[in-house]
Amino acid sequence: MDLLWRLRDHLNMAPLAGIARLTADEHAGLADTSPWAGRSAESEWLDWALLTGGRRSINRIVALGCDRATGQPRMVVKFPRVAESVPGMQREARALALLDRPDREPLPGVPRLLFIRGEGRSIALGQSAVEGQPLLRWMRIAGYPATARLIADWLVGLARDDGSREVGTVALLTRPIVEAFEARFGAALPAEVLAQARTAVASLSNVPRALEHRDLAPWNLRVTGAGHLGVLDWESAELNGICGPDLIYALTYLSFAKFRVRTETAMAQSYRALRDPRSPSGSVFTATLGRYAGRVGLDMRSFPGIIALTWMIHARSEFARLAADVGGTPPVDRLRDSLFIKLLREELEAGTPLRPEVESNAHPVPD
Repeated sequence: MDLLWRLRDHLNMAPLAGIARLTADEHAGLADTSPWAGRSAESEWLDWALLTGGRRSINRIVALGCDRATGQPRMVVKFPRVAESVPGMQREARALALLDRPDREPLPGVPRLLFIRGEGRSIALGQSAVEGQPLLRWMRIAGYPATARLIADWLVGLARDDGSREVGTVALLTRPIVEAFEARFGAALPAEVLAQARTAVASLSNVPRALEHRDLAPWNLRVTGAGHLGVLDWESAELNGICGPDLIYALTYLSFAKFRVRTETAMAQSYRALRDPRSPSGSVFTATLGRYAGRVGLDMRSFPGIIALTWMIHARSEFARLAADVGGTPPVDRLRDSLFIKLLREELEAGTPLRPEVESNAHPVPD
């Protein structure tokens, strides 16, 4: 009940720029602005449902506001369960605000930031709802290669040159990631593996900068009625990132979903096939990377370093989950057997060069 009162307070406070009174002009980026025109934010036209997705306390509580007349989702308001949830909500607000800047061409499928109010655990983040069907349902009709292309093309838009996407050394961005990875996982990996990973990342240069979503997996993706990708949950976003890691992460999990890979052991084996351009998944992976690289100005030779960096980035959240499970530093064997360590080692062992073209003797690509 307390949460319901907090929701009402945040929606009825005045003035709330872009919320207390919503006009079509203020929210021209919405797929359908007409329901907002002249509406107040009070509940006479929205029905609310409280959602508590996720098993961990770090997950947010979400209030979903649906148009009472049509049943369509219109607004999402997020609340933290615990104080540790707040930084992620603040990152999400900053990312959405950046993508909504007047000097930037709108990117389809991005929630519109409506408000962020309060402090600490009383914070509330309001944004427009992203409509559309789940990505994997859409893939059953459109096919696997088309779905991979849809993700890649949307990421090209995310990396669009807006004055902040300079090309240059990325050492200042990658060094803290590598150092944090070594501090957390150094005891679980042989020294030669750490050195190999460090060398792979250190080889990166002249990589275009980009805002990174950093959780671009099928569970956060929708496809709108207009055929655009819709992207949810920007809590992990990194404003000062590089081109590539989001696509690696998305294509890897898309492959796991396509081929119904469930266990972490099977994921490592599936990833091995993904890095073989002659395999069904590998041919799609390689061709999609080539499509993306050509459009953002990325050298295909950079991908081995980008892939190693990708698994270092995501190993951080895996370390946090393992630490929460045991209430302290995870045992070395748990770290050694963690998914992203397995994927990193598979990548370092593969050493497969990436080319924009697909091998002529590749297996047929499944839809």
